[in-house]
Amino acid sequence: MRANIILAMLLTTLCIYGADVKEDIYEYNITSPTSVTLVKVDLEWGKDTTKLEIPASVMVQNHVLSVTGIGQTAFESLLVDSIILPPSVTTIGGWAFQNCNKLTYVNLPAMLEQIPQGCFSGCISLSKIKLPDGISKIGNEAFQRCNGLTDFDFPATLREVGTNAFSGCQNLERIVFNGPLDKIWYDAFAWCTKLKEVEFNGAIRNLNGFASCTSLEKVVLPEGLQTIESGVFKNCTNLKEITIPLTVREMGQSVFDGCSSLKEVVLPAAMPYMQHWLFQNCTSLERLTIGEGLKGIGTNALNGCSSLRHIVVRCQQPPSYSDKAFPQEILDMFEQAELVVPEDRKGAYQKADFWKNFKHITEQDMGTCYRNMLPNVGEGGAVSYGQWIIGQEGGCMLIPYGEKATFTLLPDEDHAPDYVEVRYPNNGYHNYSRKVVDNRFTIDPMPENGELYVRFADALVDVDIVQTEQGTVMLSVAKNHSLRYQILPDEGWRVNSLTFNGEDITDQIQQGTYIDTPVLREKSTIRIAYEQIETGVKAVDGSKVRVLGYDGGIVVSQAPAGQTVSVYTLDGRLIRSVAIKHAQHTIPLTAGQVYIVKVAEKTIKIRM
Repeated sequence: MRANIILAMLLTTLCIYGADVKEDIYEYNITSPTSVTLVKVDLEWGKDTTKLEIPASVMVQNHVLSVTGIGQTAFESLLVDSIILPPSVTTIGGWAFQNCNKLTYVNLPAMLEQIPQGCFSGCISLSKIKLPDGISKIGNEAFQRCNGLTDFDFPATLREVGTNAFSGCQNLERIVFNGPLDKIWYDAFAWCTKLKEVEFNGAIRNLNGFASCTSLEKVVLPEGLQTIESGVFKNCTNLKEITIPLTVREMGQSVFDGCSSLKEVVLPAAMPYMQHWLFQNCTSLERLTIGEGLKGIGTNALNGCSSLRHIVVRCQQPPSYSDKAFPQEILDMFEQAELVVPEDRKGAYQKADFWKNFKHITEQDMGTCYRNMLPNVGEGGAVSYGQWIIGQEGGCMLIPYGEKATFTLLPDEDHAPDYVEVRYPNNGYHNYSRKVVDNRFTIDPMPENGELYVRFADALVDVDIVQTEQGTVMLSVAKNHSLRYQILPDEGWRVNSLTFNGEDITDQIQQGTYIDTPVLREKSTIRIAYEQIETGVKAVDGSKVRVLGYDGGIVVSQAPAGQTVSVYTLDGRLIRSVAIKHAQHTIPLTAGQVYIVKVAEKTIKIRM
């Protein structure tokens, strides 16, 4: 306590937070009673310094404050070879090391979680840097034009790479992603002209950022990838081979525009549309396989594909084609290319716009034919089928057409399935809610291109309300919610005890008020015991039945033979129920307790 008072006095002396403190060449800003942020390094302009070792603490008026932050542009344009940061640093501001042209080495403290925007932008001599485990995000332009970098191993904790984060790193040859990613943003690795190898060791949802990587030859995209953004590989002129996983459901415009060495591409069945300029100027593209889910082909998607001579279309229905006027390379394709379509579908293609122009159309058994199932999933869970797990973020599943398919609902801990519905194109809908058993349901047979709607509700928690007079009432309450109720005893009665899951909460209530339970996470029991207001021992009906207590139990007298005597604990739990056999009937009970005894219409509270 005394230390806190001293620090509070110190900060008052220093004009509280925000005060600047200078020690040697370093300028700090006080950010808390125990910490400072380094905001400026006062090196003489043009003066070379081989190494800067930042102190872990600074003395301010005889008090030690830790250096926990590096401020924005703190080291900007300094001519220094290496910088050693103390382990106490947890945050670094944007553009902190921007344009440090001589900088070759910086150690990054283990507590960092993000590399901020422009942090090392223009550090052209930086040749190697290790990101600490725990880094989740690399900001926009963080390593832009770091020409000394040749390879980069990203920690498994990384989830996001920002726009232009590594763009223009002209000597970067190899990058490895060691964990799942949420997104690589626009032009993240654009113009890395020596980049040859990209390795994904985890799933990724959205991919972008490799435009104009002119040395990139082969890319294997990871399973789980859903969206390939516009222009991802645009002008990757040396790209010869690309593997696209079945999970991809969307490709943007110009993804392979200008990939003049690309020879063969297989498009996934989950992709419903071939966007504009997708393969424009892919002059070496020879073979193209179109997945069965494709519905349409956009403007100029195949323009410039002068070598395309083998096209396999797995679609039962011929996809539409946007262009009406065809350049010479498309006219040549009509004359020379082989078009392969599913069995018994040649006639449909010979009648369809665009496809009818092909001179060489053959049929082929395409094996299992798949259909798109588009799950529309509400908040509170996901739905799975095979390798696909899709939640509220959306996605597409491939289901064997004409066969039955079993889906599994995956509600979050605090939710449960509410309803399940499949909507058929131009054919109404079917409700499967009552067919969900153990969170599984089966569609048999699968429709063509149906849309699955799944909604989740708050999970219910059972609540037993036990009362000594009225019996038991069971309610279900939404999980993680509290229950509001009101106790209304009959006239002349009051609550003797109230317990919630065995905990006595009698002192928390006032007669006739509403009571809120704690948050309900599991099946719960509320027990209510009543007593008469006048006395704890009272005959309701005026009979002469008497109940007396002694060390070993109770004696019931003047009750008719065969009359049932019920004994409850104070929280309403029945522990004895016997029929009277004698004029004075003894019932053994444990001493030191309070009991509620009920004989016919008479209820008595007795302390042993």
